[in-house]
Amino acid sequence: MKDNSKTLIFLLTLTITVVFIFNISQDTNAASPTIEISNIRVQGDSIPYLITCGNSIFLDPGFVLDMDITATDTDPSDMVMLTVQFSPSGIETVNFNPVIPISGNPAATHFNYFYTQFYFGIMSIYAEDLLGNITQCDIYIDSRLSFLNPYIVISNPTKNGLPLSNLISGSTIQAMEGDIIDFDITGVYDHDFILSQEFTPGPSPIPGVTFNPSIPGAGNSIFISHFHFEPQTNYSGNMKLLITASNGPTSECIINFDLVLPVEMTSFFSIVNGNDATLNWITGSESNNARFEIERTSGSSQNWNLIGTVPGSGTSSTHESYSFADRNINSGSYSYRLKQIDFNGNSEYHYLSNEVVIGIPVKFNISQNYPNPFNPSTKIDFEIPEDGNVNIIVYDNSGKEVYVLASGFRTAGYYSAIFNASELSSGIYYYWIQFNGNRSYQKVMKMAFLK
Repeated sequence: MKDNSKTLIFLLTLTITVVFIFNISQDTNAASPTIEISNIRVQGDSIPYLITCGNSIFLDPGFVLDMDITATDTDPSDMVMLTVQFSPSGIETVNFNPVIPISGNPAATHFNYFYTQFYFGIMSIYAEDLLGNITQCDIYIDSRLSFLNPYIVISNPTKNGLPLSNLISGSTIQAMEGDIIDFDITGVYDHDFILSQEFTPGPSPIPGVTFNPSIPGAGNSIFISHFHFEPQTNYSGNMKLLITASNGPTSECIINFDLVLPVEMTSFFSIVNGNDATLNWITGSESNNARFEIERTSGSSQNWNLIGTVPGSGTSSTHESYSFADRNINSGSYSYRLKQIDFNGNSEYHYLSNEVVIGIPVKFNISQNYPNPFNPSTKIDFEIPEDGNVNIIVYDNSGKEVYVLASGFRTAGYYSAIFNASELSSGIYYYWIQFNGNRSYQKVMKMAFLK
């Protein structure tokens, strides 16, 4: 399976060690997934303690860090999606095996980091179940060196006690009287800095907002404040967070607040099973929502194709769950988005944050035709794990060849063939697959045609 981790070169100049500070923050809700970090090794040697909040790992250049990351849900029938995000994204020589995102219960991956570059940032690990419960584990990677700009990270966002996903600079939160909005604000830089805030329209802060500790606040390396907002009235505006460093650089993060969102999306993720991708999303509220159109594009293409529609819930103030299965996809990488359309024809896009990767099969397989019995057409799926020549031939009950479904070279991947028996008589038929490549494979299956 192709690793789609994206790397950027983050040019930094002076350091001797890297410090990993693990801050594990988990939802106290018993239904939330858990994240476990285990088998921590540096240069192959075990570290004699478990990773908990505040622990540090020191790495010299050229050292290798390994650890296992496992996300588990207490409900064995539930599924957990394990994802990892780096902020900023410019970290190299990082590998996950198996690649992420990954789903399961448990969902587990092995993390390997070969320290060849200077990096200063946060590795955020997310575990999300089908109900939208999210657990977040932040790992602070601190190389203690000069770098280009300070930055701000928003983490652990909730509204009315329920998690919000993908809250970043430019995001919008519905802020109505009676709501309770919480998240953590982290400022990071290797010089002294001031983290300040400004609301438009003001005053700053507006009534109902508290920061703990208060902002403006001074930091060196890191400053964390908890944002709490209980709107006294419906509020529409924005909050600008600004880092001003003592040596000059600045960075900002803007969070928008609005009165009404057509759909407040609290969760949107994918689960891959073979060559099927299931999209799941949960809304916190909906206003005049007619439907969702599901669109897909492959690779680097910007051509989005409509692949399905799911009805909306009109107007709702409760959580609504949706699911859409995209089945029998060819091997490759895909992006998905939802086009939410209201009853007046207005629309808004919601993008899946990760790329969906359909790998090549791990073994030969040909499925039972469906439907079976059939009239007059049926579909046969087959999987080949390597390039080679494929023949699929249909025989009648006497052994006579009646149809060639496939013949010729195929690359490794997932395939489907349609058999139309409209010109044949009812009866029992057999289809035979033969593959010749580095390995050989053949199998015979039976099907029934009833006019």
